[in-house]
Amino acid sequence: MLGAGPAGAVVAMVLGRRGVRVLVVDDGRQKAFSGGETLPGASRPILGGLGLTDVLDRTPTLPCTGSRSAWGSDELAMRPGIMSAYGAGLHIDRPAFDTHLRVASLRSGASALKGRLSKVDRDDRGWIACVGSDGGQITVKCQWVFDCSGRRSIFARAVGAVRRAADKQVAVVAVAERSGHDDDLATTTESVSEGWWYSAQLPRDRRVFMLFTDGDLLTNSGARSIERFVALGRQTRHISELMATYEFGRIPPTVVLADSSSLDAAAGPGWLAVGDAAASMDPLASTGIIDALKSGRMAAEVLLGSGVRLEDYSRAILERYSQNLRLRSRYHWMEKRWSGSDFWRRRRIPFV
Repeated sequence: MLGAGPAGAVVAMVLGRRGVRVLVVDDGRQKAFSGGETLPGASRPILGGLGLTDVLDRTPTLPCTGSRSAWGSDELAMRPGIMSAYGAGLHIDRPAFDTHLRVASLRSGASALKGRLSKVDRDDRGWIACVGSDGGQITVKCQWVFDCSGRRSIFARAVGAVRRAADKQVAVVAVAERSGHDDDLATTTESVSEGWWYSAQLPRDRRVFMLFTDGDLLTNSGARSIERFVALGRQTRHISELMATYEFGRIPPTVVLADSSSLDAAAGPGWLAVGDAAASMDPLASTGIIDALKSGRMAAEVLLGSGVRLEDYSRAILERYSQNLRLRSRYHWMEKRWSGSDFWRRRRIPFV
């Protein structure tokens, strides 16, 4: 198992509970804040079905009252969380959530190894992986590999899978400390000429602000500096109001990949890519954690022989990705105010 995020934790936990020996290989580095901090109400039955309701009980949360957006119009349109069949969502402390998922996987019987994959070979008995750990090399032999390494798809690409991206989108992310009153518990999305902004309140008196744009446009925007990032946010109509009661400090924003991309095949003989390693959906969908949990469970069922075949798994992942691209295309066509900008012009090509 490569990677210890939500997808990897679920695979390890499901397999471990069934008595399968699992080794989770992860570099153990503290991941930069990259979003995925709001869980939709639909996550509750998924976590319940996995026996993980206690993870939410242990994670600091705030209620999410709904989502609102200024998209295709200057005015905000609100969708209350109560309209969801599963109820309102939650703003979560994402590092704490991920930690509790990893603990659940280890309690199920999985083992952990701090390190990074450096080389992989295959013989008639299975995979032979070389893992760099504590300055040395450890050889790991196994029959199956689950690639849960995120958009890097480290293992899948090493064995010949090709990753293709539909765009060059990145997210510029800054977390600010509250300095005044803020009772706004909805998520806010606002489109601008260079892309779109997103913000949500977090536990522990914080709020996340994100600017989504294309990687090559980021250089011209200057948003890598916290001063320019805040200046751009204050030029908006709605995000600027949320920034008014927050202090940003001097730490530069974090820039992370936020593209829509997928492998040409999500699985092969003796391996499966799971979560973002298989396909990453546009953040507009707000389904990253749900997709990770679902694909993790489905991937484990392939190995357990629970009626999900390898080719069925790969097909389901790629169909889900195609659906997301079509939905993304429809949403982008709804925004017609910035037709002259490079970001929006590139998204005028419909996906069919």
